[in-house]
Amino acid sequence: MGDISDDIKSDLRRLKGKSAHFKGGIAEDLSKFQDRVLGYETRETGVGSDYERRKVDWLTGGKGPWDTKVEVKSGSSDLTPRQREEKRKTEKKGKKYVVKRFM
Repeated sequence: MGDISDDIKSDLRRLKGKSAHFKGGIAEDLSKFQDRVLGYETRETGVGSDYERRKVDWLTGGKGPWDTKVEVKSGSSDLTPRQREEKRKTEKKGKKYVVKRFM
């Protein structure tokens, strides 16, 4: 049988992980909102970055290319190996890979 302190430590680790996941979701929603206010259209990418964005001219309806991938990070978290690889590939193609940080 486990000690009570082990159970408490386990619960705290689990809650910390849920908190970080929740904070990351809020940061991503805030980032998308900011981009939309600044005149960008966004779409989910699914792998290697959170979303792509392109500039939209609201007067003419003209849309630019999907040339920027955005990864949103909360706190001091680092890019994962998959995200670093995606950044390298994206920049090699001449596109932008932006890491937006929220505290």
